[in-house]
Amino acid sequence: MSWSLLESYAYTHEAHLASHKLEASGIRARVSTLRAGLAGMVPMKDAVSEIWVQAGDVDAARRVLNLELLDGGQEAREEPETCPKCGAAWEPGFEACWSCSAPL
Repeated sequence: MSWSLLESYAYTHEAHLASHKLEASGIRARVSTLRAGLAGMVPMKDAVSEIWVQAGDVDAARRVLNLELLDGGQEAREEPETCPKCGAAWEPGFEACWSCSAPL
């Protein structure tokens, strides 16, 4: 089966975190850092890490990573919520605030 580019990340660690999330959901994923090694030789927008998935898993992988596109072509991502204690923004899925450690 062929592989398809799913998403590009400016930071390699973000690509690996997303890859682990896909693998935990049963979707095979590969992280390519070949272009990330070009930092300083090409424009930064081109020096990225990429996640590749099998062509038949693209839609499921986009759902897992919440990358569905809206009608206007922009990505639909969950909006960060705010901590009830200190008001710091946080992404869904965390159990405690990164700023004040209050339970969320």
